[in-house]
Amino acid sequence: MSAREAAHEFLLEVRIRELGGEPTGTIPEWLAGYNKALVDPEATDKDRLAAVVAQFPDTDSAMEPLQRLIDSIDDDELTREMLATMGDDQRATLAWFHAAFRGHQDSKD
Repeated sequence: MSAREAAHEFLLEVRIRELGGEPTGTIPEWLAGYNKALVDPEATDKDRLAAVVAQFPDTDSAMEPLQRLIDSIDDDELTREMLATMGDDQRATLAWFHAAFRGHQDSKD
């Protein structure tokens, strides 16, 4: 999963440069804390799954900001389609997290 995220980051950076921009960004405080919790060596897999599901309880709602951005792009088909593909990846990942968490909830562990 982290390799895919790194690939997305690389593709976005390249595309921004192709369009004449300079990639910049900051990680919001909530995201930094969330990421830290996911890589906590004391956390179990179930803890990590629970953290993702708690942060993004509804996949459609989680994806709405990206979808609005994608829908607003009408003059750059390459960027729109690149973001749409990344969005598909994110939707699939969130769906997997939710299914895996439900599996842990249903099992005795």
